[in-house]
Amino acid sequence: MLVNLRINNFALIESLEIAFGNNLNVLTGETGAGKSIIIDAINLLLGERSSTEAIRSGAHRAAVEGTFRVNHEVLDQVQGLGEVELDNGHEVEINVRRELQHNGRSRILINDQVTTTAVLKNLAPYLVQIHGQSQQHGLLSRSVQLEIVDEFANTRELRRQVGTIYGKWKSTTVRLEQAFARSAELRRQREFLEFQLREIEALDLRPNEDEELITERNLLSQAEKIIELSATAYSELYEADDSVLTRIAVIGRKLQELNSLGALNDESLATLETAIIGMNEVADNLCRFGDDFDYSIERLAEVETRLAQIERLKRKYGASLTEVEHQRKELVRQLGEADEIDALIALLQAEMTLIESEYLATATALSGQRQAAIGEFERLVEIELKSLKMKQPTFRVQFGSRREVDEAQGHKPIEKSDWSASGIDRVEFFFSANQGEKARPLAHVASGGELSRLMLTLRTLCSRGSVRGENLRTPTLIFDEIDIGVSGQVAQTVGRKMRDLSHTQQTICVTHQPQIARYATHHFHVDKEFVAGRTQTSVRLLNSEERIAELAQLMGGTKEAGSVKEAARWLIHESDNVEASNNKI
Repeated sequence: MLVNLRINNFALIESLEIAFGNNLNVLTGETGAGKSIIIDAINLLLGERSSTEAIRSGAHRAAVEGTFRVNHEVLDQVQGLGEVELDNGHEVEINVRRELQHNGRSRILINDQVTTTAVLKNLAPYLVQIHGQSQQHGLLSRSVQLEIVDEFANTRELRRQVGTIYGKWKSTTVRLEQAFARSAELRRQREFLEFQLREIEALDLRPNEDEELITERNLLSQAEKIIELSATAYSELYEADDSVLTRIAVIGRKLQELNSLGALNDESLATLETAIIGMNEVADNLCRFGDDFDYSIERLAEVETRLAQIERLKRKYGASLTEVEHQRKELVRQLGEADEIDALIALLQAEMTLIESEYLATATALSGQRQAAIGEFERLVEIELKSLKMKQPTFRVQFGSRREVDEAQGHKPIEKSDWSASGIDRVEFFFSANQGEKARPLAHVASGGELSRLMLTLRTLCSRGSVRGENLRTPTLIFDEIDIGVSGQVAQTVGRKMRDLSHTQQTICVTHQPQIARYATHHFHVDKEFVAGRTQTSVRLLNSEERIAELAQLMGGTKEAGSVKEAARWLIHESDNVEASNNKI
């Protein structure tokens, strides 16, 4: 319920606080006093668009703040929004504050947490529902009509399940479409990818092969010079008549003679012998190099060709053989992805089959629960409308399950294009207020006064359904002058309906009808005053005598007229007696 409403510097209101109570809260006052401003302020708390024009002249900012007390059923739904953090208890208070500034900026806080208009709009249906001459036209929407049927039929859990499964179906559909698109893309690329992979793998590359080939090419390209240098070095070291080793052998013999004469130590001879051994090894190496060096024009051509092939690959796939190998692995991965995508598609298709089966089963159960309630719903609406002084109303719900009959196959599959988060059904309200007139779509036949009574009837019946199913979706209902177009006994019946409705949901009513105001549990008077050179709106809770005076004025008399006041006193007294009798029953 809406426990408290505080308004500052909003339109004609400088500062205002209203403490609403349980049951039926009534606001009355002269036209233009500011009742609509209060409703506009509440609309701000529900996420309606704001305007700097609403800031009171001379003020820099306006603020509207409401405190709502919700029970655990509503709390569970609010927590499910995932946007608002609340303490989990049997009852909790939700504080909503909306601030407007002249610079166009606004701020929204829920329990002192800054949030967005989108979050506030998601939260609003769980707090307050406003019905007025403008809002009641939402009753003409088929989606709203379906929600009303669901509320009466207590289908909340099934509808929630259908919505959840539908969400899974939509997300899986998107994933499947993406997988098909990727598979098609890979199929288009496959031939090119396979060509690239064959081109790389055909060379059978070794790590660092290009560096080895470059070294070999350098040797082969200078082969003649290398052979000449190695042969000359070998000849001068070993083969020539005056080769280095020949001359060293002569030197060795002389050193041995010196040693035999005692003029030379053994160490010098040993050093020379080591040098001779080393030079012989060099000579052997030069000899073998000349024999082993495999030089041919053909081999150089092979090396040049191989290097050219490698360089071509490097230009296409990477600056080094390491990068070329990386690209080869990436091609293998992409080609393997095609197989993975096909496996994913098969998995998603199997998952989709299960989801579609689950959706149809749950949506069909939801459809059945709706259809089972429609007959009773139509009957009770007509009874309630008769109690609101419609002599022979006709109310029908055209229910269309989207399943089409096929004589050969029993039932044709439901077209998936008709699936929705609310199920597979469509409803439309048909109505006639006059005997002998055929019921037609509600949008084509209902007047403003008839819509008001029909709305009140539907809210009353849905409230009863909600209580039976413990599905009290909106704790507070606000009726903003929906009694326009009704009067006399009809207005009195409307008042009784609102009082009955207020036993299950806090009800706030803005009215000019004494027949409705007489049933108020809490009666507020809205007034416009001229104070300190400014016009401002004020609200006060009326006591017993003030209520009598207010009803007398609504009845067309004056607050002081004794006979009118007695009539007003009688109205309130009789309302209280009826209420007491109903409570005893």
